[in-house]
Parts: sequence; structure tokens; C-alpha cells
Amino acid sequence: MTEETGLPPLARWISTWLTHQRALGRSYVEAEWILRHLLRFITGKGGADLDQAGFNLWCDSFRHLMATTRRGRQLAVHKFCRFRRRSDPDCFVPDPLYFVRLLPYRRPVIVMPEQVAQLLVIADQLVPTTNSPLLPAVARIAVILLYTAGLRRGELARLTLADVEAQTGLVRINASKFHKSRLVPLSPDGRDALRSYLHQRLAAPFDTDPTTPLLCCGRHGRHGYSGGGLRDAINRLFIAADVKDCEGRRPRVHDLRHNSESRIIPSAPAIDDDPVCFPSGREAGRTRHYQRPFRKAMMRSLGRKRGSLMFLGVVAARARSFNCMSACR
Repeated sequence: MTEETGLPPLARWISTWLTHQRALGRSYVEAEWILRHLLRFITGKGGADLDQAGFNLWCDSFRHLMATTRRGRQLAVHKFCRFRRRSDPDCFVPDPLYFVRLLPYRRPVIVMPEQVAQLLVIADQLVPTTNSPLLPAVARIAVILLYTAGLRRGELARLTLADVEAQTGLVRINASKFHKSRLVPLSPDGRDALRSYLHQRLAAPFDTDPTTPLLCCGRHGRHGYSGGGLRDAINRLFIAADVKDCEGRRPRVHDLRHNSESRIIPSAPAIDDDPVCFPSGREAGRTRHYQRPFRKAMMRSLGRKRGSLMFLGVVAARARSFNCMSACR
């Protein structure tokens, strides 16, 4: 291990582990944030190194989070401690037997088309602020992309001007979940909505450098929205539009993705003659199909090879007929 003078042992080992992992080609940004958070917590409590008591107190500091998030943080620390034990047999390693137990995933709230139409109406009524002069346009295009293209919240926040092609209607998602990239085609109406937004986004005085965020804020558009900022903005729209399901539950931002991927999305009626950007036309409005369950069902019934060939043929036929394909995970 490379010695770094002036740093506590835990900080030195964190730096060593990150260097080792990044040599394999990964960024490990999330793992670094978790370990830096652990380091600040331990040093803030006056501890010199990680032990069972300090680890328990650190876990208690985020008990308000979901079980999946809490267990993910605990496993990240466990992986780091196992690496450290290779060279330091006496170091502390938490026992995964006592980690948070995973709970069933929360059932998504399916947002109905008329509710999305109301979200777009309220987004247009937002008042621009000094720090967010494009707030109405940003809120509108965010709802459209989340609902019709099936983007994740973080993917939307990380989009830059270079990642969108207004002419072809393609959105490029770089190094997303599981470090995968993909191209997401937009429907004709979605492409028109993107062009309308870019007409405002590329106007003066906003920065038009290709590396600047697509959803920008600030006087000159040099800063982007964070994932948390987008979540808060969309949640305010949910509250203003009073979007709930039959059980009175409000949706999360991620629930908009379920609408795009797990069911057919019909065209929504306009509210107060406000056009809604969904796949247009008699057939395109009924044919947003999520491919994975369909592919698995065909492979089970017809066999792996024959089912895969049949699935590809159906997808190609739908693409030619409806000019719209959903993005696979």
C-alpha cells in the first residue's frame, strides 16, 4: 500500500482501494461517495479507525432510507473491508448476516394519460425564476422524456446537448446502469417537443457548448439539474396536479418509467386544447410495447432459438408499422 503521510489509516486504505478498483476501468463514483461519507462520520465521532461500534452508528444515521439503499451502502463497505483484510488481517469486517434485509419492491403507481396531460398543463404555468429562466420548458420536456422514452431520473439529469439529435429524434444514453449505453428513439411528437425545447435552450444568452447540460439552470445555462433537483421539481408537479392512484398513493419519478416500459401507452386527450406529446396516430397511440416479458414468454413456449427469431421478427414488424420502438433496459 502506498503510504500517504498525515492521513488516518481508514483514509489511506480508502484511497488505495479506489486506486485498485479504478485500475480495472470503472469510475466507482458511488462507492467513493459512500466511503467518504463513512470516513467523515467516523472522524466526526472522534474515531481513529472503523470498528463495530462506529459501523453500527453509521448505519443508524441513514435508517430513514429505503432498505435497498441501506443494504447497498453496507455491502459497499463490506467489499472494501474484505479488500483491506488481504493485507491487514486484524482489520474490522462487518458481518453481512446482520445487514438490512431486503423488502419487496414498492408497487409502482401507474400514471394515467389524462394525469400526464394535466402535468404538462401545470408545467407550462410555472413561473421562471432568476436561477431557472427555462423552468416551464425544462419541466415540460422532463415529463415528456420520462413518460414516453422511459429514461431514468439520473439519465435525464446527465444528458448533454451532444447526446440529443433533434433531426433524427435519437437520445444517446452513455454509461448508465450496469455501465451500459444505448440509443433511445423518440416518437414523432416527442421529436417535435425536443425541437421546441432546443429552440429555447439554444437561444441567447444560454451556453450552447455541446458538453453543457440539456436541462440547464442558471443565468447562462452552464449548470444542470441534479437528480434530486429533478425529483423535487417533478414531485411538486405531482402535488399540484393531485396525481394519485385509487389507493391514494402518489407516484415516484421512477414510476413514470413503468408507464413507458411495462404497458401500452395510449394517446391522451388534450386538456384545454393543449397538445400532449405521445405517439400519435390511430395505431401508434396504442402500440408502445415493453419487449422483455414478451421475449421471455416466446422463448419459453417456442424454445430459445425459435422464440428469439420469432421475437425479432415481431419487433421489426412493429418498428416498420408504428415507427417507434421502446428502449430495452
